[in-house]
Amino acid sequence: MRVRALLIATSLLLCTSNVLAEEIVTGCVKAVMGGFICPIEPLGTLVLDVTGRTKCAPGMCIKDAIGNAICAARPGGRAFKDVVGTPLCQGGCIVPSPRLCEKLG
Repeated sequence: MRVRALLIATSLLLCTSNVLAEEIVTGCVKAVMGGFICPIEPLGTLVLDVTGRTKCAPGMCIKDAIGNAICAARPGGRAFKDVVGTPLCQGGCIVPSPRLCEKLG
């Protein structure tokens, strides 16, 4: 019974963390009021947060252990996790920001 309760709790936690995670997008997204929102850097990454707001980064983004985006600070830089899951990024790691996005059209 105790193992079953632990499995149910773990399943709920995994489902909740996936629902609340940020979505990493390559390219641009269509803006609600028309036009498109894109990363300022041509090789940058766009991130949609849990509320649907857009944030951008100059380099590649990955998700950390709780589903938040961590991105490379270097334009076009790579981001990855080491063998223990710690994010490593070219130019250092940053969180994406709306200031690094631009609206087109």
